[in-house]
Amino acid sequence: MTGRGSAPVADRARIYYAERRRREKHLPGKLFGEPAWDILLDLFISAGEGKPVFVSSACLAANVPQTTALRRIQILEEHGLVEREGDSGDNRRTIVRLTPRGHAAMAGFFDGSVVMLG
Repeated sequence: MTGRGSAPVADRARIYYAERRRREKHLPGKLFGEPAWDILLDLFISAGEGKPVFVSSACLAANVPQTTALRRIQILEEHGLVEREGDSGDNRRTIVRLTPRGHAAMAGFFDGSVVMLG
């Protein structure tokens, strides 16, 4: 899912995510709550870095209660944007990642391409 030319796009996503966290230092985060978007950003950044994301980490990235984050992950799965898989190294953990469709949508957002999800 990563490849040539994806680093600048992932860098833009990283900056965008950092700006969202910076904004929350000045304005109440509840005004702008978008946990699904924060999860997608975290997964996209991590994919660009070649790092796995465990469900617990994705929940933290969402910056909301774990139950809320888990519901958003489920919704993202239902829309075909993310998928979960058991960690073969530790059966207690689950990895969550963007699907090819989810990755294409995020890459399209950050490079300005139009990607239809319908």
